[in-house]
Amino acid sequence: MKKADLNYVNCDLRGRLAEIAQDAIHNESKLRRFEQLALDTIRARSLSELLYSITHEYTSGFPLDEITVALIDTDYQYRKILADDELMANECIIMLDDGKPLTDIFTETRTPHLGKVHHKEHKLLFPEKGRRTSSVAVLPLVYRDEIIGSYNLRSNDNARFSEFHGYDYLQHLAAIIAVSIENAKLFSQIQHQSTTDPLTGLKNRLYFDQEFLKCLSRAKKQRTSTSILFMDIDKFKDVNDTYGHAAGDLVLRETARVAKTTLPTGSLCARYGGEEFCVLLPDKNKRQAEKIANDIRRNIETSTCLVESNTKIKVTISIGVNSIWHIKKGADLVEISRSIIEGADEALYEAKQKGRNRVVTYRANNAKLPTGSE
Repeated sequence: MKKADLNYVNCDLRGRLAEIAQDAIHNESKLRRFEQLALDTIRARSLSELLYSITHEYTSGFPLDEITVALIDTDYQYRKILADDELMANECIIMLDDGKPLTDIFTETRTPHLGKVHHKEHKLLFPEKGRRTSSVAVLPLVYRDEIIGSYNLRSNDNARFSEFHGYDYLQHLAAIIAVSIENAKLFSQIQHQSTTDPLTGLKNRLYFDQEFLKCLSRAKKQRTSTSILFMDIDKFKDVNDTYGHAAGDLVLRETARVAKTTLPTGSLCARYGGEEFCVLLPDKNKRQAEKIANDIRRNIETSTCLVESNTKIKVTISIGVNSIWHIKKGADLVEISRSIIEGADEALYEAKQKGRNRVVTYRANNAKLPTGSE
């Protein structure tokens, strides 16, 4: 072989080696990104955080033009967990009342669908308007040998996904996501049960106390007001004694419903115990809290509970209000929360003493509170 030919071959080999080295670096970088995304998926603290991560953060990690998740939700469990979450308004999360649309896509082997999907499937899995599918990877999410949903990746690049490509890493990803979704669902259900009053569906005292401390912490940093309401159904014992405990339960549920529907967005209504309820009003001052309290009182006074015997029961409620407008640096938030609750409870007692069915605001001297109050 001539020297010129050898030089040409050497140059060609060096070029190929450089390309191979570059591909290796690219693949190693992709593998590291994949491993990090998988770890982030496993570490997600809630179902909403997990779904947000795998639909939004993954687009930059791969990258892709669109990612959606379809979940089979025949018993509405996913929707119950995410009912109060803004993520539910996002078209990236698709809830299916039955699994037939997905079983029609996947074969018995439950392997990823790579390439293109039919128009009907595209409309279901990629609902954003004005988008056209070039190539997709639709991954079955399988948990305990049952399809629970699909993870759907879309690219404008026609060659990005193809039935001729390998998909081992995609199957691995889908397996991680499926297990993580079910674990997050189970955790959310346990957490919901531990923080929710089963009779009224409101949050319980434990949850209220935790959220109150968080709210005070935010108010301290942002120098905003925080108010609470303590509410007690008037002469509730008479309801139980006259109509029975089933009627009493109905009154509790109706009172909880009216109070919750009256409150502004961002508020928290909880059952504190027995016939007593408490409301947390972040960013609300004393006057705003008094107005909300009177709205609740009037709405409950005008509502009616109908028991099984077609007997109408009308009840009233007494409410104590307390507010705080400034929390000093270094103040003990636990002590502050306890003082504010005690003040609201004293105002509630005063409302009872003055004849019930009224709102009273705590007005004792500020020395009782470890920081300024309104």
